[in-house]
Amino acid sequence: MCTTDPDILTFGYRKSIAASLLTSDYSRDMKHPDFAKRFKEAVAAAGVSDTQDALAKLLGVSTVTIWSYRNGDKLPRMSTATRISKALGVSVDWLLTGEGTMRSGTATKPNVVELPTKKPNVVHIPRLDVMASMGLGVARVEQDDIVEEMAVSKDWLRRNVNATAPGNLALLDAKGDSMEGTFSDGDLLLVDRGISEVKVDAVYVLALDDELFIKRLQRRPDGTMLMLSDNPKYPPYELKNGDLSTFQVLGRVLLAWNARRL
Repeated sequence: MCTTDPDILTFGYRKSIAASLLTSDYSRDMKHPDFAKRFKEAVAAAGVSDTQDALAKLLGVSTVTIWSYRNGDKLPRMSTATRISKALGVSVDWLLTGEGTMRSGTATKPNVVELPTKKPNVVHIPRLDVMASMGLGVARVEQDDIVEEMAVSKDWLRRNVNATAPGNLALLDAKGDSMEGTFSDGDLLLVDRGISEVKVDAVYVLALDDELFIKRLQRRPDGTMLMLSDNPKYPPYELKNGDLSTFQVLGRVLLAWNARRL
């Protein structure tokens, strides 16, 4: 891909409350008793089982993470908080900050700057405010993390991308050096979120427990998989049966913003 390609049109800007919270003063390393109280209130109001195992399964996190939320030891990442709020039927703003009302139906309206009117031959691909880790795991991808959109012509997509559907495409910024040799720290990655299974060995965005990774996945005859880094200094990681229970494919990386097709 080339930044001078006339079919790559522009970036629009759309900053949401959810995205702004990612860069707020809410440190995830300090105690958060108010969040713990709201989390317990949300669980009680939802009428779901409050055992750690049941909550972990419902919210898609580990039992250790549930324990830390209840004790106020940490805040969830923004994407995880969005998932929790949807599962429990509460406002994500209320859950994280206490602002507004509990129920999502009366949540504060996001602070949105509208993009220009969209043209019929243009696809707007969201750029997510999540640094997808190529080493350590970071936040999972959610719609509320959109801060920009790239306008791309449909003709360019037809020529360059074999996607499940244009609406499934998203852009992520890569972080770290474990995929060096294929793409680098800061490269912009085009991801097809319509792919949720590993049918071919390729580079995927994946969630393991409550963390997000970008790795090459290799299937093995015994049903297990290897998470591979293209940088040889990082060893492979074997996904065993215990890992697969918290493993989810969120998309496949199709292109990197370095003109290298994956």
